[in-house]
Amino acid sequence: MNRGSINERIGYNVKYLIMEVKEQSNQKPTADNKKAKGTAQQISVTEKKDIINLIQSFEQSKELVEKTESSKTKNIDLGKKQQISSIEKQQIINLICDNHSKHSHTSLYSDIDFDNLTKAELVEIIEDIVEETDITIIKSQVAQISTAFYNHVNEDKQHELSNFISNGGAETDFKHVEDELEVRFNKSINKYRHNKSKFNHNLEAQKQNNLKLKYELLDELKELISSEETLKKTYDEFKVLQDKWKEIGQIPASELKNLWQNYHFLVEKFFDKVRINRELRDLDLKKNLEAKVKLCEQAEELIFETSIIKSFKLLQHYHDKWREIGPVPSDVKEDIWERFKGISDKINANRKEYYKKLQDQQEDNYEAKTILCEKAKEIISEKPESLKGWQATTDKVNELLKTWKTIGRAPKAKNDEIW
Repeated sequence: MNRGSINERIGYNVKYLIMEVKEQSNQKPTADNKKAKGTAQQISVTEKKDIINLIQSFEQSKELVEKTESSKTKNIDLGKKQQISSIEKQQIINLICDNHSKHSHTSLYSDIDFDNLTKAELVEIIEDIVEETDITIIKSQVAQISTAFYNHVNEDKQHELSNFISNGGAETDFKHVEDELEVRFNKSINKYRHNKSKFNHNLEAQKQNNLKLKYELLDELKELISSEETLKKTYDEFKVLQDKWKEIGQIPASELKNLWQNYHFLVEKFFDKVRINRELRDLDLKKNLEAKVKLCEQAEELIFETSIIKSFKLLQHYHDKWREIGPVPSDVKEDIWERFKGISDKINANRKEYYKKLQDQQEDNYEAKTILCEKAKEIISEKPESLKGWQATTDKVNELLKTWKTIGRAPKAKNDEIW
């Protein structure tokens, strides 16, 4: 087979594969590929090259075999020569899927130590990350990148100031001019803030819509309480309504207490109205008790959690689930609540103690940095009379700066002041 016929087959097979990939991408999406659906239908130039290279490797490996076979028989089905095998086709489709999966911002930068990157590397990453409009995915990474970048900027400013003073300039006359990287970084941050504002606006709108939906469910619950339907049908409808209530997302915090009181009032009224038989009601209360006991056990594990932030967030989540579970038998109602409340109090006490220690440590850091500032003033107050003297002064300041970096943060209210 000559090179021209191979190229013809490659051209045909690339077209065929692109159509095949698009057909697969148009199938009903699963939970894992919904977000990728929008991009899966587009085949990039790079992916086309990957396909061609892969097909060429298959064609070249087959060429010798086909030459041998052609000497044995001349009646070759030309239609079959235009097709690649199902295994080859699937390998190429997998290649395309792999290429699409590589563009996730969360997986791409999740293991990077941003403190060890240069300003240029941080700028390239932030410019990529801010393209993601789901703020919850990138919020933490943007904060880490910003901290690392502005640490570089502050170091640059300190060096520029030292050089400015060394060249005879007065500290009060010093002005830092943003370089190209800082301009690009700030542009990306502004884009992130714009996306964040838009995201929060949409989130608030969603909360208001959720509030509206829950009030509509309260109206349905009122109608259910007044219904004369059979017990089973009424109870089944009540369960469906409860499931809908749980599926609705967040609402404005200011409305939470009032809405929850109304909901529980109507739930209790429902149980009184329909007079569910004792066995069915006891079964429901027993299930609720089991669910709350499990929550207590999960909350108790948080007491030994080393991450204060993680334990506090999970505790808030458990409190939300507690409110959703519903009533328990009256004879254990107070006991189970006291158990859960006692666990919560311990976790909150641990959190309070942690931040107290952190505050004390930050105060110690502030005192240590104040001492460094005093030493820096003493060094700067000395007026060197030679270039060697200026260099010695600069070295001393740089040594203080190295020590500064080993000290942790000062209290937030004093951190900018001391810096």
